[in-house]
Amino acid sequence: MNGTGRTGVRERDGATERDGRGRFVPPTCDQVAAIERELTERGDAGRAAALLVAACYPEAAPLGGSGDDGDDAAAVRAMRPAPDCDLPATRLRLCRAVDCETEVLYRHKDAGRVDALVPLRALGFLLLELGFTVAAEGGVDCADIEATVGRAYGLPGYGCPPNAEPRGLHPGED
Repeated sequence: MNGTGRTGVRERDGATERDGRGRFVPPTCDQVAAIERELTERGDAGRAAALLVAACYPEAAPLGGSGDDGDDAAAVRAMRPAPDCDLPATRLRLCRAVDCETEVLYRHKDAGRVDALVPLRALGFLLLELGFTVAAEGGVDCADIEATVGRAYGLPGYGCPPNAEPRGLHPGED
């Protein structure tokens, strides 16, 4: 995606996907120092390349596809600060992920295609559910939010008739 999505996130060309490895993230200063040590002290360019991939593409599969890229790569990945240390970056990644998954659905809906409504409702429900779960873990009392979402989606036990079917949670529903 290039441009601003519905969540107001602007993406740069080439900043999100490269060579199928996932989202690129710049290495931290500590990660660069560890990779530099690998090159200067051990002279192992192949290992340094594996560490660079681990630093820049934290979700990527290990080089060679073995499923194990060693303790050094895990240590390099662990040098990245926890999400709470960089909350704006975490929020930006979440917004980008939602934009990426919903952009086409928004365009279809805006073009009058009703087949986009069910997936949008289902994704909306998932995001609401995840949101109030995360908020509850953070100490927020989300009982009223959960009840409102339950009523909006017609879930049993939230003031809806006992024989009511949930609305719009599964593809193929109207």
